[in-house]
Amino acid sequence: MKLKITIILLSAAVLLSTPLHSWADENPIIFIGYGRYGMFPFLDGAVLEVRSGEAIYMRVLNGKTEVTLTTPSGVIDKIINVNNMLMMVKNFTNQDEKGDWVLETNNMKMILKHVEPSGEIQAELTTRLENDTTVVAEIKGLNKSYALFITQEAEIPLLNPGKELRIRLEEPVLYAYIVELIDAKREVDIEGKIKTTAYTLSSDGIIGRWVLHPVKINGTWFLRLTIPSLNEVGERGVIPLSYGSKILKIYGLLGGKLNKILETETIVAPPNIGVKYFTNKIYVDVSAINTTIVEAILGAENGEFKRIKIKLPLASVQVLSHKQQPLNNVRITMPNSIIKKIDNDRFLIVYLHKYTIDGATAPELLELTREDRPIISSRNIQIKEYDPKPITFNPGKNIKIIARVHNLTIKIVDVRGNLFKRNAEISVDGNKVVVENGVTVLTLNSGEHVVYSLSPQGLEKYEINLKQDMEITITIIDNLNQIIGLGILFILQVILFVFILRRI
Repeated sequence: MKLKITIILLSAAVLLSTPLHSWADENPIIFIGYGRYGMFPFLDGAVLEVRSGEAIYMRVLNGKTEVTLTTPSGVIDKIINVNNMLMMVKNFTNQDEKGDWVLETNNMKMILKHVEPSGEIQAELTTRLENDTTVVAEIKGLNKSYALFITQEAEIPLLNPGKELRIRLEEPVLYAYIVELIDAKREVDIEGKIKTTAYTLSSDGIIGRWVLHPVKINGTWFLRLTIPSLNEVGERGVIPLSYGSKILKIYGLLGGKLNKILETETIVAPPNIGVKYFTNKIYVDVSAINTTIVEAILGAENGEFKRIKIKLPLASVQVLSHKQQPLNNVRITMPNSIIKKIDNDRFLIVYLHKYTIDGATAPELLELTREDRPIISSRNIQIKEYDPKPITFNPGKNIKIIARVHNLTIKIVDVRGNLFKRNAEISVDGNKVVVENGVTVLTLNSGEHVVYSLSPQGLEKYEINLKQDMEITITIIDNLNQIIGLGILFILQVILFVFILRRI
C-alpha cells in the first residue's frame, strides 16, 4: 500500500489527520525539515537534498529519540537526542563532504544528499518580429539559472534576502491578504516507508506564506513583510530561500474566499548586483537594430552573476538577379529563423530565433552572428546557384544575394489555341507548378530544366537550356471527352502524368 500526502501548510495537526496517527499511539512521530514550519515525517529510505549553507532540523512529536548522523565516507559525525523541541541536526557548509549522509533513528534510515548550490549560468534568448518595425526579445534562465534584461523601470521586482518588502495596494483595500513566495524550480517530492506502509510526500517549493493586514504609510496602503535570509525558510514555508527566479503570489480574502490578485515573476539577487530594475522582454525599433545594445544580468543559484551586452540577431536581405534586378517572386527559408517580406524584394530575417547563452564563455559584448545557406525558391522551385554562399549574418547588416537566374515564361493554351483560363498543373524539375489564368513566370537558375505536361500528343517532355529569359507555349487537354477520344495509350500516359504530380 502506498499513500500520497500533498503538503500545503505542513504541521503536526495535518500529519496526524493522515493514517500515521494509528502508528503514533505506540511510536514517536519524528519530523525533519529545513525549518520549524514545513517539516516532514521521517520516512525510512527517503532522500532529502540539502545544499551548502542550509540546515536540517528535527523534532519528535510524542517522545524522544536518539539520532546518528554518518558522513558519506562512513564516519559518525554526531549522535544527538531529539525531543519535542526543535533541534538543528547540522548546518551544512561547503567544507563538509558532498554526497549521501545517513541519518538513522528507530531502525529507520534517511539520506541527506549534500550538494553545492549550482554555479551554472545558462539562458535562452528568443527574438521575433512583432510587425515590420519592431523586434521583440525575451530572455529566461535555464535550469537553476536566472536571466533578465536591465531596464529603467521596475517591471520585475527585485528581492533582497533579509530585507523588508513593501507591496503597494490599490484602494479599496481588503481586510486581509495572503502573500506566497514560491521557488518553482525546487519542489519537494520524497518517498519512503513507515513500517510497511509506503508514503510519497510532495509540496510546492513554498519559501514563505504570510497572512498580512494592510498598513497605511503616508496616506498609501501597503503590505509589509520581511524576506527570509539566504538559506532560511520563511514564515509557514517549506524550503529555504536561494538566489534566482521566484514566483510571488498575492491573494485577497473576500467573503470568506481567497481571490488571486497578482502572480508575477520576481528575482532574489545578491546585494552587490548593482541593478534595481529588470524586465524579461524588450522592444527595439528595426531601424535602430545596428546601434542598439541591450544589457542583461545572467545569474546562478550560488550567487555568481555576469553582466553582458547583446546585439540582437536581425538582418535585412535583398535578392537580386545577376543583372542587379530585384527578384520579387522569391521566398527564403532557414531553420531557427523568422523571415518576413516587407516589400517586393526585401526581407527582414531574425536569423537566430532561439539562442542559448553560456555564461561561462559569453563575452562582455555578445554580437550574435550566423553563417548558413538559406533556401531560396521561386514557386516551390529551389534556386541553388547564388552568391555569397555561405552567407554571414550580422546584427543590422544589409545583405545582397545575387542569384544566377533567368525568367522562364510559360503560356498554357487549349487545343484551339486559346489561353487557358482555369488553373493548370505542370511539372517543372520534379516540382508541381499551378499555372493560373494561362500564364506564369518562373525564376530559375541558368542551365538545364525539364517540364512535363499533358498535350494532345500525350505526355510531353520539354528539355530547356535556360541561358537567357525565355518563353514557351504548352498545349494541354482541357476536358474528359478529348482524353477519351485519344485512346487507351494516351489514358495510360495520363495516369503516368498524375503519378508524377502526386510524387511531388
